[in-house]
Amino acid sequence: MKIKKGLLYIIILLLVSSCGENNDHLPAITGNTGEVLLVMDKPFIDSECGKIIIRYLKISYPQLPQEEPAIDVISISPAELNGTLMTHRNILICKIGGIPNTAAGIKTEKDKWASPQSVMELSSPDADSFIKLVEKEHKRISQFFISEEQKRLTQNYRLYSDRDISKKITEIFGIKMAIPKGYKIENEGNSFLRISNETQHCRQGIIIYSLDDDFDYKSNCSDFLIVHDSVLKYNFTSQSYSSWMATEKDLPVVMDTLNISGISVTEIRGLWRTENDFTGGPFILDYFKNTKTGRTIVLMGYVYAPRHEKRPYIQQVEAIVYSIELDNNR
Repeated sequence: MKIKKGLLYIIILLLVSSCGENNDHLPAITGNTGEVLLVMDKPFIDSECGKIIIRYLKISYPQLPQEEPAIDVISISPAELNGTLMTHRNILICKIGGIPNTAAGIKTEKDKWASPQSVMELSSPDADSFIKLVEKEHKRISQFFISEEQKRLTQNYRLYSDRDISKKITEIFGIKMAIPKGYKIENEGNSFLRISNETQHCRQGIIIYSLDDDFDYKSNCSDFLIVHDSVLKYNFTSQSYSSWMATEKDLPVVMDTLNISGISVTEIRGLWRTENDFTGGPFILDYFKNTKTGRTIVLMGYVYAPRHEKRPYIQQVEAIVYSIELDNNR
């Protein structure tokens, strides 16, 4: 049976349009990592509405030597949201007024005008309800963009990881972990591995080790850090034999629990320093019980970047730590 050319053309168009959703046709995202484009009418940007949302977005990133905002904010009006600005990686659209008799709310969308893009829309019937919405949901709002940036980094590291180092980590510790190219193994001991990436401006490192199955992985923070510092002193000495890496004791650490790829993880953030030396910086430390082996796995990401902002660098090692998965073949 012959099909006329016109009908065949229509069929092809329908088949193409009905193929599963994909983002291959979308342009790549623009903008700097950790940056959010705030879209709000000019009168509201200059009012309490703009001040409160910007204040919560730019809240200090946790446990850095100096205060740095968690998010960098660029403010524009709705009329300016066009061209390359529509492809920005993170967009927060605030709609205030013009929607009577509707409750204030939050809506999120992925890959609206670019890929991989994250868009959040805050809508409210008036300024007062907008302020109440932000006061109530500010953690959700800021964490959405912080988490999306971390996911982008982690996904990128998984695509372009150093397969040899990742394979060694799996063989020693029974976990999968994406290590970006450029990292090198610096220390390797009994159930201990340190890898690092050094550039002109920064030194970033990942330390991985395991503890025996009799270790109480639910011990309090202080007890755990005593064990942790003893492991660092034994395995990781600096150029001077009398100095070693340790947790900064004069400033508090923060402790939290979270779930990474189905793994229940205890997380500690704080500052590290070198005993009998002058180097130091921020760290993120996650540990969990590997139920398959009974051993506790400890993952530490750290940064040394004198005279430079630390947030971008600590977020990069954080994305590496958050790439962990249990090896189902072990």
